[in-house]
Formats: sequence, structure tokens, C-alpha cells
Amino acid sequence: MKHKSVTSRTAKHVLANVEQRHATDPKTFEIPTREEREDLWPNDFVKLIFEDIGERLWIAVLLRNDDGSYTGSIVSQPGDPSLNPGDIVRFKPEHVADIEPGRWHKRRDERCSGTSLQ
Repeated sequence: MKHKSVTSRTAKHVLANVEQRHATDPKTFEIPTREEREDLWPNDFVKLIFEDIGERLWIAVLLRNDDGSYTGSIVSQPGDPSLNPGDIVRFKPEHVADIEPGRWHKRRDERCSGTSLQ
């Protein structure tokens, strides 16, 4: 199956700017800090909101781009038939609604705290 490239704004899909949503209602729409959203690494997972189809999908971070954006791959099973797991998504920190750190991030955090992986 050939995977499509989905960007933050295409003819079909628009990613929500979660910073704007958070500013409107910070108590009920919590997001990670800007610092956390700018410190993503490959194998981290992020939740993006596809605004036009009303879906929240998990994305595996694949690349940190030189312009501060990220490239990732859909890992959730989208309800919308125009999206599939494995489709490539380019997004920015302002699109990240949630973060699940990957193995590399967890290992770095454990080294910094003095604990070891066993």
C-alpha cells in the first residue's frame, strides 16, 4: 500500500493549533509545555488533532526537521478512509496535543536521574 503525505494544511486535512485552543480554555484543554513540544525525538509518540475530520491520532515521530517542525507516521487506526496507519505527517510544536515519550527519551531521562535500565 502506498502511503500519502499529510501536512498541517492540505486540501483535505487541517491540524488543530492546540496553543490557540489551550489559550481559550486552559483548565479543560491542557497541553504539554512549549519546551516539551519542542524537544521531541524519533520514537516519541504525539497526539495530533485532525480538525477537519474531528479525529485525534497518535503519530510516531520519525524526524526532527531543520526548521523546527517534525515528520511522523500515523500509528492509530483512523476512522476517516482517506488516512491510514503509516501515512506521513509533517507537523509543528503548536500541533502537539499530547506526548508519550519513546524509549530513547526514557533512557535519557533515567541517565539524568541516576537510575538505570535493568
